[in-house]
Amino acid sequence: MAAGLNLQPQTVNGRLKLDLSNQGLTSIPDEVFDITDLEFLDVSNNKLTSIPEAIGRLQKLYRLDAHDNMLTSLPQAIGSLQKMTDLYIDGNQLTEAYACSLTLRC
Repeated sequence: MAAGLNLQPQTVNGRLKLDLSNQGLTSIPDEVFDITDLEFLDVSNNKLTSIPEAIGRLQKLYRLDAHDNMLTSLPQAIGSLQKMTDLYIDGNQLTEAYACSLTLRC
């Protein structure tokens, strides 16, 4: 388990949320992808350069906040998240052409 991080999700507005924002993370701990009931993941304001394909295991995820990192791409697995309705990725290093290829609203 990642030292010093609280990887226990909380119920917020009836949704299971894990807030890892503002932690200086350079990667998302592997243990996060074992929380298969997770519905809301906030990894904003970190130093992430990528999101692992393992995100595809979070099939109940409806919201991902990953804004203000250093992401240059997103994993194809995001496209398999059928409940995903909210994806916040502004403030990264994605190109508009790349984002549009993932069928995001452009």
